[in-house]
Amino acid sequence: KISNGSKEALILKGWIELAGKSSKIGNLKKAIGYLEGGLQNSKDVFGLMGKVYYLLKKQNFLVGLETVNQIIATNPTFLPALVLKMKLFLAQNNWDQTLETAKRIMLKDETNVDALLFL
Repeated sequence: KISNGSKEALILKGWIELAGKSSKIGNLKKAIGYLEGGLQNSKDVFGLMGKVYYLLKKQNFLVGLETVNQIIATNPTFLPALVLKMKLFLAQNNWDQTLETAKRIMLKDETNVDALLFL
């Protein structure tokens, strides 16, 4: 059982708000509030991934790339972070970096559907 105010619970609440059917501004603000609360003095990979998804929805791609690079630096084999980085490059219309990241993903997982879409 997880305490309601624990970091894990706050991050989970943030993800629930992000994944909700409604992408209203209020829900996104609640989501980032929960995620930031869960990330205090922490580099929790799932909290950071939630923050990147929030930034993607807010179209703040540069900060999203900085955050996803933090994840990749500490967890270089965590493929969901690389896939998200590829999507951030795509959202910026940075085709060269999108393709390079897709190739990097394919080196680690040659059956990755997200990367195959760009090759």
